[in-house]
Amino acid sequence: MKSLLSITAAALISAALFTASSSTASAAYCSYGAVDNAGHHFTEGAYHRKKKSIACKRARRQCNRILERKQRKGKFGRSVGCREVKEVQG
Repeated sequence: MKSLLSITAAALISAALFTASSSTASAAYCSYGAVDNAGHHFTEGAYHRKKKSIACKRARRQCNRILERKQRKGKFGRSVGCREVKEVQG
């Protein structure tokens, strides 16, 4: 009887540890994007972090890096720059 209880307890503990380690409920998401004036090209930077302010700063920096690189290479037209992409929930 003791072995059955210990096996059951071990299974419950391992299941609890597995579900606790795989959850990312406290992560914040932020996304920035840029479109050229002709509307043909789009670039985006996105990040997941615990704090939304950090996620947005990193996403903006990534978007600006990608945008500047594409403009230097001539693969992206004139643009107003990276702006935060708001998700519409309906």
